[in-house]
Amino acid sequence: MSRTALAAVLLVALGATACGGAPTATDEPHAVGGRVEQAGFVLEVVLPSETYAAADAIPVRTTLTWTGAPGAGRIWGSGMGPVTYGYQEIGGAGRSMGGVMTADCAMKEFPTGEPVIIPVGKSAGWSGDDPNAAFYAAWSRDPLLHLPSGHWQVRVGLGGMLAPCDANAPTLEAAVGPIDLFIR
Repeated sequence: MSRTALAAVLLVALGATACGGAPTATDEPHAVGGRVEQAGFVLEVVLPSETYAAADAIPVRTTLTWTGAPGAGRIWGSGMGPVTYGYQEIGGAGRSMGGVMTADCAMKEFPTGEPVIIPVGKSAGWSGDDPNAAFYAAWSRDPLLHLPSGHWQVRVGLGGMLAPCDANAPTLEAAVGPIDLFIR
């Protein structure tokens, strides 16, 4: 193949990639995730692959690190913690879980420079007449993270206040994702 023809093929491939389109699973597993920094906090999320079997427990590794001034970084907010997880089915039944938090105000401290592991979270809320109510109830009871077959997106959020809970307190809001997962 001539250099000109090869360049044309590469440009077409690059153009197709840049134009977007629906994400697809690859044959080779590769780590997915992301990182976001705000107000001295670093939220990192890593999954070893973008593809899992429906029977697999999905291992999400999330850390939160305070990188600010020596001492402890403090976040005030839900007693469930400052990190939330959301799961959205793309297509299929369009199920969505996550983002439910308690309305209390608790303070969490994070030591300088030490990544704190945040366990994967699951929360869901639904009405009794929701056609997916049985699924949400079973999913919520499962102590591990399993998702049914299909294309899912995961979002991991960081939120709270940087001073004791007060309407005028500076807020912390950041998110990693969406992270595409393909469950077969």
